[in-house]
Amino acid sequence: MSMKKKWSAIIPLSILFLMIGGILFLGRIGRSIDERIIEKGTDGFCTAFDEGDRMIKIRYLVGGTEYTTGVGKGHSGVFDGEQFMIRYLREDPESVVVFFDKPYLSDKYSYSDVECISITKKLSVVYYEYEVDGKRIKRRVLYRNQPIDPSKYIIRYRNENPKIGYLIKKSKALH
Repeated sequence: MSMKKKWSAIIPLSILFLMIGGILFLGRIGRSIDERIIEKGTDGFCTAFDEGDRMIKIRYLVGGTEYTTGVGKGHSGVFDGEQFMIRYLREDPESVVVFFDKPYLSDKYSYSDVECISITKKLSVVYYEYEVDGKRIKRRVLYRNQPIDPSKYIIRYRNENPKIGYLIKKSKALH
């Protein structure tokens, strides 16, 4: 094999390995930043809007200033207007982590509770089903690394839009 053919095989492989290494490095940096925000951040809440196929957009207020950013993955099934707990860095409010497994239940909506029909977890996504007025509803949500015991959860849904339903620990159920 000629030297030219060897280089033509080595260069694409080298580029591929560099790209994979770069992606892994950036992923590690992203996890490190998220861990810092979770550990040292300040709590708040955000409102999701205009979800695209690959990104969920959120807006939130910090000290009277509104911030807008894209976070997460589009497969979360988030509806416009849903609200979730966040944690951000005071010194850098644009550094934010959204907890899609911790909905912010605003007083401007009314809610009802129903039993959960099924819950399954695949990687960091939890799939669940519930029924409202004879209609079966399926949702999925991103969950941070916590186990899900189906016997300990109910669904709390918005009365004006039952498709917006959240997994809630039974100890926090409405009476």
